[in-house]
Amino acid sequence: MDPLQAWCSEGEAADELLTRGDLGRADAAYAALWAKVRATGTLDVFIVSKIVLGMLCCKVLLRSFQDAHGLWTMEMRDGNGLGFGIFGLENGEIHEHDAAIYLMVSAALHAQNTDREEAQLAVDNDLGRVVELAGEVDMRELALSNWHHHLVEIHEQDPPPASATVALDSASGGRPVTLRPLAFPRPRRWVVDWGDGTAVEIHPNREARLVEPAPPPKRGLFARLFGRS
Repeated sequence: MDPLQAWCSEGEAADELLTRGDLGRADAAYAALWAKVRATGTLDVFIVSKIVLGMLCCKVLLRSFQDAHGLWTMEMRDGNGLGFGIFGLENGEIHEHDAAIYLMVSAALHAQNTDREEAQLAVDNDLGRVVELAGEVDMRELALSNWHHHLVEIHEQDPPPASATVALDSASGGRPVTLRPLAFPRPRRWVVDWGDGTAVEIHPNREARLVEPAPPPKRGLFARLFGRS
């Protein structure tokens, strides 16, 4: 089997563990896959972005916030390669479904900010975008539920104060939010089948050297998702 296809299969197996709630094994599976990919000395932005998304989901759900924050704030120049995945997540190298999951993860990490005003603003911003752009009802409802949980955590009050739920109430259309345990949707399949409409495992121009990866162009949707021009 081609190495890229094998990595995609291993990634989807890790996603299955994540979806089943077997978080420790899922986190270990993503780490093992990352070790294989990094050992090649060449990184593919799609593969690394998907690995990093899975790692972030696991670490947040395990409440390993320090580890999650360290990964989330990595940059391409940091040298170990995972910052390349963060770059890809924020610059259109994954499907919008996974981009929405990344926003949900970001909201969970923003909720850990000890400055309540900053935390509230970031959570409202991230999850408001997810609700606005979500193409699936289940993702929308899960985002609303997570939103409530984050506000409870930020304000240390359940239910959160009415003054804190204005954006959430607007996003829900004034309907009561159906609460679920904090969770993320299952990541999308490890296949590139958007953009030009051609289904391929990995697009040839997505490959980049480990040392100095070339930044891909930003796409309009992701500029909207992450509030960047």
